[in-house]
Amino acid sequence: LAAEIGTGADDDRLTASLDSLSKDLPRSLELFVSILREPKFQADRFALWKSEVVERLKQRNDDAGDILEREWSALLYGRDHYKAAEITKASLDGLTEADLRGYHAKWIHPGNLVVGVSGDFDPDAMMKLLSAALEGWKAGDVAPKPPAPTQQLTPGVYYIEKDIPQGKVEIGMRSIT
Repeated sequence: LAAEIGTGADDDRLTASLDSLSKDLPRSLELFVSILREPKFQADRFALWKSEVVERLKQRNDDAGDILEREWSALLYGRDHYKAAEITKASLDGLTEADLRGYHAKWIHPGNLVVGVSGDFDPDAMMKLLSAALEGWKAGDVAPKPPAPTQQLTPGVYYIEKDIPQGKVEIGMRSIT
């Protein structure tokens, strides 16, 4: 179909994207929505992902950028805020396929989706196509708003000592919530 489907996640959102030729969009969208509605959660891929994360954990203090990002988040949000949360091997080991399935069942549904479309299409035809693709998928609980940071910002200059031949500087502040 010459289509590309991608997914991603960060602290604030999950994303899924579809790039398709206009002529192949109906079939591509059907496949895309089936992936969103019924992900496979393949055990071998989940195990591979976990092993990759373990390797990144081992190397998280080797790169000045990684160190800066971690400490910057803690300064801005506080170590107890989700934006500064750090995965540990123990928390990773405790993560199961059932956890992923439960998260998906609770939060991934039309009640929490925002759909954006761009490209060569007729708006009315696109709405019909999207409505048909999402038909029968029930909305569930709306995801709560993320908690506001409780960390009191203290202006200053902060140093993180690390014996590597590289330095990073970040200047900023919290802004729009």
